[in-house]
Amino acid sequence: MFGWKLNDFRAKPNLDRKLIRFFNQAPTFLDTPENEELFRERAEKAFGPRTVDKGKPSYWEVASDLQKNRVSAQNAIRREKPEKFNLLRVSSALIRSHNFSIIKERDNDAFGCVADFHRLIDMSPEDTLEAFIEVLRRQLLETDRSTNNKAVDYESLNKTAVKNKLREVDASCPDLDLSGVHDWIRQVINESDS
Repeated sequence: MFGWKLNDFRAKPNLDRKLIRFFNQAPTFLDTPENEELFRERAEKAFGPRTVDKGKPSYWEVASDLQKNRVSAQNAIRREKPEKFNLLRVSSALIRSHNFSIIKERDNDAFGCVADFHRLIDMSPEDTLEAFIEVLRRQLLETDRSTNNKAVDYESLNKTAVKNKLREVDASCPDLDLSGVHDWIRQVINESDS
């Protein structure tokens, strides 16, 4: 079911979609896939589904920088103090090529312009998470780190970057519902409108 012919994986840069997952801290273990034991230990904590996930952790599937920025802003509004957060990007083609089940599920609590990007990865049966982690690890081992089009990578966003993305979303997403959002978000939106 899970083959390891990662050298056969050739995603087309213009067509490849990315699955995005957000973290409070950077998943720096992705920088050292050579340490298999430590990688597995940390990855299980980072990627394992929480109780509320019911075996299906949440991701967002995007195909462009605009969509990525909208999804990042969506994630930011759920945080009271967005000093910094991190996003992991994994190629959807890589995940599908190993037969993991990606489920489309609209997030009705999200901005209308990103609600349909919401995805779940089915992590049942029990060995699925282990197989998923191994796919990521092997891909990292075989990826040329100087390449910009990586199948697995992450970036950190600081408060300024988050504010810029919120302003962009305010300008590009019609009919934003800002009821119940944190005060800092209203302030950013008001500053961009003035």
